[in-house]
Amino acid sequence: MFIFRLVVGLLIFEIVFAADGWSRDVYEWTDSTGQYTVRAAFRGVEKGNVKLLKEDAGKTIQLPLERLDDEGRKRAQLLNVEQQDFSQFERVREQLPALRERPASTAQMLIELHKMFPESPYAGLWAAVALCEGENKVLNAKVILKQTISRIKAQQELAPKRHGRTLASAFNNLAICEIKERQNDSSANNMLKSIEATDSVPLFTLHNSRLLTELTSDRDAGFDLTATNRSRLMQAVATNFVSGVHTDLTPGWYYSLDVNVPHKSVGTTQLDGIDPPNEQVELLAVGTGFVVAPGVVLTVRPVVETTNYTGPKLVTVVAGSPMKTLPASDIVVTNVRSEARSITSFRSSESGNAVWTKFNVIHPKPGQPSGELAALMVPNLEIPPLKMAVQNPSVGTSIEVFGFERGPKLLQRGVQRQQGDIRREDRGRLGVSARVKGGNRGGPIVGNGSVLGIAWQSGTNGTGIGYGADEVRNWFYDYVQTHSIEDGDGGLGRLEVEASTVVVLCWGKRVNATATLLSEMADFSNIANASLLRDTWCVHCEGRGQLRCPDTKCKGGKYVFKEPRVVGRRPDGSPVTASLNSYRPCKTCRGAGGKPCTHCNRGRLE
Repeated sequence: MFIFRLVVGLLIFEIVFAADGWSRDVYEWTDSTGQYTVRAAFRGVEKGNVKLLKEDAGKTIQLPLERLDDEGRKRAQLLNVEQQDFSQFERVREQLPALRERPASTAQMLIELHKMFPESPYAGLWAAVALCEGENKVLNAKVILKQTISRIKAQQELAPKRHGRTLASAFNNLAICEIKERQNDSSANNMLKSIEATDSVPLFTLHNSRLLTELTSDRDAGFDLTATNRSRLMQAVATNFVSGVHTDLTPGWYYSLDVNVPHKSVGTTQLDGIDPPNEQVELLAVGTGFVVAPGVVLTVRPVVETTNYTGPKLVTVVAGSPMKTLPASDIVVTNVRSEARSITSFRSSESGNAVWTKFNVIHPKPGQPSGELAALMVPNLEIPPLKMAVQNPSVGTSIEVFGFERGPKLLQRGVQRQQGDIRREDRGRLGVSARVKGGNRGGPIVGNGSVLGIAWQSGTNGTGIGYGADEVRNWFYDYVQTHSIEDGDGGLGRLEVEASTVVVLCWGKRVNATATLLSEMADFSNIANASLLRDTWCVHCEGRGQLRCPDTKCKGGKYVFKEPRVVGRRPDGSPVTASLNSYRPCKTCRGAGGKPCTHCNRGRLE
């Protein structure tokens, strides 16, 4: 394996895998001369330099993008925008529930995220909708939408099919902005671009295009469109296949919030040697567990319960020699802060026939064990259980925390050991000097030839926190009951512990679109329309609630005319006159500046 020798003064330093947002796939990178190659994972692009994590040495190298060959440079740029997209999307989705209730503040937050990630389109798309629908700031929204479209086109130079739905939404929303400004021909052109952005016409574009052609054919509607553009639009709608559900929408213009959701493979979802159980799931969390009774794996709550996901879950363990993946049929878990849907099978048009793990959630009552533990019932698990001490260890006891380290080479590295001692024991909780972080949560704490407890979470300054054997036993016997834990006799060896320590993986339903994410914001109960948002501002009066006076000379209810006025006197006393503006009430609107719009209620549609 060669290093890039031509790079002089190369910066090399240690790096720890980030929890989210980084590509874990290893690629072969070649320099621009074609002489040198290196196998490494992509770590990011900063100020024209690409960072690569070498596969063999675990070191990060940094070099200018132009030193890579064309394929490597393009790959690095594409992986970089995928990282930016993932990071922006995760922050943007937190703002969406408030978009309808607090559009002004939400729009400002989205605009800041739009600026923070200058290559990603999500914040800009949704900020423009918030500005239009929330505050009727059409000009501001147009500027942001044009920037969003430019970003998508820049990404499509790297991958032609990238962000097709996002681009279709951006052009559709820009078309609505132009309709509100009565720029109907420009709007028609953008609707055509929305149609061309994807392989099939989205539902929102179909509806808006049909409405525009219908209004432009009605002379009383006040919408003008050239015959050529109208014909092109009608032909495009008629000849393209229409995707989605053909739902009769309430009359009006519809913004689209639909986007191409970023692939979580940019994050921690790829583990070498472990494939998803089926194509419908993606990885949510990785941790450790150990066999505590026949067919039962013990782990901790954070491994199987994630606060940012509330859908169905499938929990699996990877164990045995050779390693194989086994699903957990049931889970007993306590202290769940964000309860997952407790179901054994989830059958619908969206999830097919996927079978999910059943969650039995326990909310401890006063006096009951409240440890954040989880017991996984794993059929066909043929691994002997570990023996556990009958009481908590004393302070000063030497211990080892067994578990897996987070990262794509998790299986290849095998079970890792963190050595330390018991620093404190307080009502069943242990403070240990060994590190507890990420992948080894849920691993056994071993000392004196027995399991002394279970690793729970990280402490301060590289320490860890766990539950002692006594707390584990009380929890297990209160909530599991169908199995028992074998008492430790002090004869437990390292190889036995490693053989009974397993990888625990929590999988969730794969997100292919924003429909589920946005369903609570939609105008409809039908999830197919969840990514649509109806514009409620009146187009006739431009959201003012009042129609303009038909007299073109009327300015705010006043008629402006010139008349001579004396503005001074000369030395001889003769007047100095000038032609100045004078005003009188408009006879057409009687000084009102217009008349109430009959199509809306103070600028808003009913």
